[in-house]
Amino acid sequence: MTLQLETIEWFQAAAGQSRPVLLYGMGNGAEKILRKCRDEGVAVSGLFASDAFVRGQQFAGFKVKSYSQIRQEYPEALVIIAFGTSDPTVLERITAMEQDYTVLAPDLALFGEDRSILSFGDELEQAYGLYEPDSRAVYINLLNYKITGKLPYLRAATSPKEEAYDLLKLGPKEVYVDAGAYDGDTIREFLEHLPPAQEGFPQYRRIIAIEPEAKNFRKLQHFTEGSGLPDVQLVNAALFKEKASLSFNAKIGRGAFLTRQGNKVVQAERLDDLVHEPVTLLKMDVEGVEKEALEGSRRILCQDKPRLIISAYHRSGDLVTLPQVIKALNPAYKIALRQHPYIPAWDTNIYAW
Repeated sequence: MTLQLETIEWFQAAAGQSRPVLLYGMGNGAEKILRKCRDEGVAVSGLFASDAFVRGQQFAGFKVKSYSQIRQEYPEALVIIAFGTSDPTVLERITAMEQDYTVLAPDLALFGEDRSILSFGDELEQAYGLYEPDSRAVYINLLNYKITGKLPYLRAATSPKEEAYDLLKLGPKEVYVDAGAYDGDTIREFLEHLPPAQEGFPQYRRIIAIEPEAKNFRKLQHFTEGSGLPDVQLVNAALFKEKASLSFNAKIGRGAFLTRQGNKVVQAERLDDLVHEPVTLLKMDVEGVEKEALEGSRRILCQDKPRLIISAYHRSGDLVTLPQVIKALNPAYKIALRQHPYIPAWDTNIYAW
């Protein structure tokens, strides 16, 4: 099969049209979008934020305007969204904005090289064949979204997280490894999707939660201790393909990541060396080193074949390359792709069983 993909990338479309280009949002995302626009010859005419956030401030040489001001000054424009959100109210606001303007939401790599999806060439079709049939339309829509930034493609790929958990069929004896456990939010999610506890029987067998960033780890400790959860093991380490001391950018929040320019050193371990009991469910959200963390889990994937929840949005082409990594480690896996509500595509997950 030859994939039916768009060929005009979002910045080409933006540079080739005559309407003013406006950025919606401030912060790191806006800085990254502005750099990309400058590199690609896209002239940005103005920048705005939601009315409640405008206080006469300046950002990147622009006076930040309100959407009300923009509506008065620009009867026509191309709006580029320059921040990420899963907030239903903000998602509705963006949908309403599409009634007034053409809106794009570029999906730039969070880590590493901002590589064009089209540059993956033959790998695009190879990955298509690795996904189970119900995921293939999701895959094509996400590819077209990443090329064009067009929100209808993203919405066509999106489904509730509950649907994904239906694929995993969780039971009462799970040994759950949560890699990138942050403050315990995905432990809470795991517990919510388990079958109801039966009297005299535990709801799960064991939770092993792994988090490298020190402040996040303390929040994780506070959550698990305060919740009184039994049979929980906490590990303060990063995951990698080998045991190593690695540079680490210890940002507050979920965004801490391994990098050569990190401000701290963190101990990285292979998951195979950390866990010595059979694993039934493995979740990885490890900020761009999912490939290396999976490679450090070879024994577990081959021996235990746990069901997998793997983040596939940190690097350009994760949804293309990570299925190949999983299949190389254990060809018996069936692999699904799901996108959950978020603009841009920052909640794309691979589910495997």
